[in-house]
Amino acid sequence: LGEKLNEFIQTGSTYVKHHGRRYLLRTPTCQILKQLNNISSPTQNFTLPDDVVVELVPATQVVAWRVLEAEQNPRLRLIVDINRQLSDVISITEVKWTPQNELITASS
Repeated sequence: LGEKLNEFIQTGSTYVKHHGRRYLLRTPTCQILKQLNNISSPTQNFTLPDDVVVELVPATQVVAWRVLEAEQNPRLRLIVDINRQLSDVISITEVKWTPQNELITASS
């Protein structure tokens, strides 16, 4: 009943069941109700930031040691453009975190 009353006040109409029949209840058009409805549902404009901070942290200690073998910091914080794909960021960090001995064997 409370939900129906709230709907009746907010929208100006509601359906109520009584003895197996549904009745439509309406209020007359009222300027105050129109103003209340506009105040209760403000339009919000969402703006996205130009840059996003991506922070990469190793999931396990084994992964942290692998990054340390590459002589890199295992905690990485990047400021990336919002239009940049996450796969680009991951591929850059994979190259950066590859140990030197793997780079030498891959190039020869």
